[in-house]
Amino acid sequence: DCKQLVADRDRVGSAVGEKWSDVQKRVRAASPYGHLPHWRLIQLIVKSKDDVRQEQFATQLITLFSQIFRKADLPLWLRPYQVLSTTFDAGLIEMVPDTTSLHGLKKQMLSTVQQQRARGDTPSSATPTLSDWFEDKFGGDASGQSLLQAKRRYAQSLAAYGVVCYLMQIKDRHNGNILVEQTGRIVHIDFGFMLTNSPGMINFEKAAFKLSREMVDVMGGQQSKLYKDFVGWSVAGFLEARAHARQILMLVEITLAGQPDLPCFEGRNVLEDLQDRFKLNMSRAQAAEQFRGLVAEAFDNWFTRQYDKFQRLTNGILE
Repeated sequence: DCKQLVADRDRVGSAVGEKWSDVQKRVRAASPYGHLPHWRLIQLIVKSKDDVRQEQFATQLITLFSQIFRKADLPLWLRPYQVLSTTFDAGLIEMVPDTTSLHGLKKQMLSTVQQQRARGDTPSSATPTLSDWFEDKFGGDASGQSLLQAKRRYAQSLAAYGVVCYLMQIKDRHNGNILVEQTGRIVHIDFGFMLTNSPGMINFEKAAFKLSREMVDVMGGQQSKLYKDFVGWSVAGFLEARAHARQILMLVEITLAGQPDLPCFEGRNVLEDLQDRFKLNMSRAQAAEQFRGLVAEAFDNWFTRQYDKFQRLTNGILE
């Protein structure tokens, strides 16, 4: 069973393939232990010669943010995943089921276009976009409600991760490190660069978080109601995190004291810089307006576009 799952990784439990719930049923039916009441199937990445302590720290932070948003009854969504550091250079990382990276999604869509052309058909789009995927997957409902709800879920997750990426300065946000669920929500993974360290230690990704034009197009553009809701959710999430700044700072401070050798603590003034990002010296209204400005600056940011181009040229990751 395990060998087959590895071989079928591109199609099982992804946003474009077999649902993870169906995979579980299929494997359970074939497993000699499937009759046990507590039987469970999970996907794990086994890391060797790789320090996953920072990844574990990042997921602890994301879990904390998720709890803060839930307690405030905000419609913001995060997907923390489990990470276990077993030694200084090994560990286990949970794979998020029913997801595909934006890179993988685009690759799959381009392959479909090429197949259509090979058959002599005219593809609906020469360069498929994330909006096209939403239309194809959720647009079959005549009322349009399925598509609308999927886009709302998408916007709520985009807002939540935007707040986290800004406050924690999570970098290396190319399309291989951002996943999309079958529900339409996005999930960020791979937190090797955060707080003070960045790719090449040059902090090229200047925007508060990644908000490409393509991402906004899914919501209907900057003038759409959903985009305005997205901005409102983003500001609300930032203000709620700001109200719990002491709790977040404490987790970072405790980790810094216990594991000062983590790459994310390489720079100076880790705690001071994080505290500054909460805008605690401003009134609530001033802080809200400041973050609203950061959202505006993040849209179609030049540095974000150039980083995506760099990743495409050097690593083949689709923009």
